[in-house]
Amino acid sequence: MLVLSRRIGERIFVGNSITITVLDCRTHRAKIGIEAPTEVRIVREEALISPKRFHRLDNVPACSPTSDR
Repeated sequence: MLVLSRRIGERIFVGNSITITVLDCRTHRAKIGIEAPTEVRIVREEALISPKRFHRLDNVPACSPTSDR
């Protein structure tokens, strides 16, 4: 696992098509933005751990770049 420290507004690039930006940092919580191609599925951990509370991943549509992932 790669561990990085970032400040608000700083970015991390994953490959050529994914950008992760730190939007806000508060005590014990960070808000991040992820820019990725629409075919890249981004899923929160709790959706994988507790599938009863969420739609099956097979049925989750890809999000558009302008929508809130």
